[in-house]
Order: sequence, then C-alpha cells, then structure tokens
Amino acid sequence: MHVALFCSTLLPSKHVLCRVGLLAAFSLSLGSVAAEPHSDEIIQEAVTSGDQLYENGDKIAAKNTYLIASYLGSPRAHFKLAYRFVLPPHKKEYHLEQAALAGHEKALELYLDHTFYRAGSIKQANPHKAAAVYGRALRSNPAIKFRFRDPEETLELAWNQKPRDKEKFFSQYNVQDEDGEWPFYDVWELAEKASRPSEIFGEPDPALVFWLITHGGHVPAETETAVQTYYQRWKSGGSIEFDICDYVTSGDGATFCSQREKEERNSELTADLQDLSDSLSSTQSGRLRNAYEEAEKFITLKVQGEEMHSGTARFALMNASKSRQLNDFIALASDIINQEIEGTTSGLAEEDEKLNKLYSELLLLIAENQHVRIGVNTSMVSTEAFRNTQRQWMRYRDSLDAFFQSIDGNNGDVVHALLTSNRNEELATLKESVIAYKELDSY
Repeated sequence: MHVALFCSTLLPSKHVLCRVGLLAAFSLSLGSVAAEPHSDEIIQEAVTSGDQLYENGDKIAAKNTYLIASYLGSPRAHFKLAYRFVLPPHKKEYHLEQAALAGHEKALELYLDHTFYRAGSIKQANPHKAAAVYGRALRSNPAIKFRFRDPEETLELAWNQKPRDKEKFFSQYNVQDEDGEWPFYDVWELAEKASRPSEIFGEPDPALVFWLITHGGHVPAETETAVQTYYQRWKSGGSIEFDICDYVTSGDGATFCSQREKEERNSELTADLQDLSDSLSSTQSGRLRNAYEEAEKFITLKVQGEEMHSGTARFALMNASKSRQLNDFIALASDIINQEIEGTTSGLAEEDEKLNKLYSELLLLIAENQHVRIGVNTSMVSTEAFRNTQRQWMRYRDSLDAFFQSIDGNNGDVVHALLTSNRNEELATLKESVIAYKELDSY
C-alpha cells in the first residue's frame, strides 16, 4: 500500500510513522523488514503512539500502529496485540511467542498458559514448543521469574514424553477434544478413562494418560501438580489411575467435582430411599416419597437463599450442604420406620412460640439489611426468598407428619416438635449471620 494512502486511511496523518515516511523509513514485506538507522527509536515512539491512540479510544489506529511496530520486531507491540485485542487463537499465539522469545516476561506467562497451563485442548496444547520457547526466553532474559509456578521442572517432564500424531489419536479412539463449554476438563476426563480398563482405550496406558494430562490443563496450579505428581508416581511404580478431583484447587474444579459427587450421591440417595420403601406398604411408601420430595424442595430453597454461600466455590459448597441435609432426612426417615425417633426436651407449643418470634424478628432484620454486602457471587437473602423457604418448610413438616402417622398410628406432634426445634436452630443461625454481615459491612 502506498504510504500516503496508508496514512490517510489507516493512521492519523500526523502519526509518527507517517511523519518519517512509512515506506521511506522501512522496507516492509511479508515477514522481512529492513530498518533504516535509528529505527529502534522510531519503533519505540510508534508503540508509545499506539498506547496513546488506544487510551483515546482509537483502537483501529492503535492496532495498525502495533502491527507495524511488531513487523519491525518490537516485543512490546507483539505483546499488546495479543493482550489488548481479540485475535484468532493462532495469531494470538504467534504474537505472544514473538514477545516471549525476546524475553518479555508477561508475554511468556500468557504464552505458557495458552500452549500448556491453561490450554485445556489437545489441538491447542503444545508442551514441547512451550518448553522450547521457555528455554529461549530465559536466554533472552535470565531475570524472568514466576511466582507460584515451577515451569522448569514441569515443562522438562512434558518435554521428555514422546510426541503423538493428534489427528491419528482422534481417528484411532474416536473421541472429541475439549468442547469449549464448562467444566473445561474434557481432556482430563479422557485421561481418567485411559488410566482404567475401558472400551475406548483398552488396557490402561500410563504414557497416554500422561500425554493427555499435559494437553488438558485448565488451571496452572492444577496442571503443575498433576504433571509432576502423576509422572513421579508412574515412574516409581505407583498407581497409574488418574482422578481429576485429586488435583483441583480452583473454584471451577471444586464445582466440577462437587457436581460429579452430587450425581453419584443422588444415585445413592435413590437407592437408600428404595431400600426404605421396600419394607413399607404402598401407602406408607407413597407418603415417604412425598415427604422426600418436599424435603428436597425446602433444602434447595434454604441452600440457595438462607445459607448465603459465596466465593468461587459457591456451587460446590451448596451441593455439599444439600447432600448432607438429604442424608439427614434419610437417617430421620429410617428412625421413624424403626420407631427410634427421639422427641425434644421442650413441647410443641413452646417450639411453635419460639418459631413465630424468630420468624418475625428475621423478616424485619432481613428487610432492614438488604443493602448489606455478603461476598463474591451472592447477596443478602431477600424477604421474598425467606418467606418462600418458610412456606416450603411447612409443607415439608406436614408431609413428614403424615408419614410418621402412617408408621406410628399416633398424631404427629413428636415429629412436628422435632422439626420445629431443628428449624428454630436454623433460624437462630441465620439471625446471627445477618447480624454479623451487618457489622462487617459497617466497617
């Protein structure tokens, strides 16, 4: 493109590269650049100009400026192109690689994430190249140092494995790569299958498992621990089974493992409920299942609202709490069937009076503190959610009363009082939490 046309369409006319005469200053072609004397100074000024254009909102001109500077060999320009703009994966990788090879520390960190630590994809991961770029980057800039990572040992282990033909792998085993949707552990799930006898991979193959581990990382700490631990265990003759949940450290990982555990536990709960039902009449079994359904609805509302779980592992905490409370229901139902239910030290009237008082106090307290900040990914339970949870608790209480009466033949005051006592403890805990969050928010 002629310099005048380039400067009139893609860059401001007073841009540094236009002032010096773009084509006069540089002989630019597809991959080869010959710079005139003092070009380093011009390149640095161009990158600075690109920064100013970007900050002023002229991102097209900024990108074009960075592109020209990157063609002329500026590591900073390569980095800014990869860091500030949405590029196709192969172009992002190229610009990060060029900056990293010149010793740009942040570019190297992102390049290693892209090709290894966070690649999460067989097609995208390239541990051998990551190791080579890391070595060259250190030669360019020996001062490079990463916090909380040990890429030297981890990449050396990945480097030592035998490369595989990726297309042949997919055709041989008829499996899919990471699909780009949560939970982002598709490749590591393949590693789990390859570590056990399976229809897909046949007999366990630790070399294949390790190859999949090095191509499926999603979080740097998880990738590093899995690579080092599995390699050492494999080479020392230890177990070659791989379990994702042995290595997760992130909120994503905790939620993934919690969800998987929840699915397994749901199957166990279904079996436990069936075991209890097998000893009952059809009427009793129907009332038990109805009580379970109402309990599950109540627990779900309580976990989602009143318990106010927060943080990146919020869903993992919620799943764990729900599983624990459903287990408590199964244990209580078993005690009812075996007529081993224990009553409360106080009577139903006393517990009901306490419940009404706590409920009224909490409605007012929650309404007054809707603005209070709780934490990441959550907020103060709303009065509407609190009311809905209490209404569902009453349905659960009544359904369990009915089941108790079908077993014992007496009125349900014993269970009614027990559930009310338990609910009073939950409401007292909620009241303490709201007050505590209120005090924290006032600081």
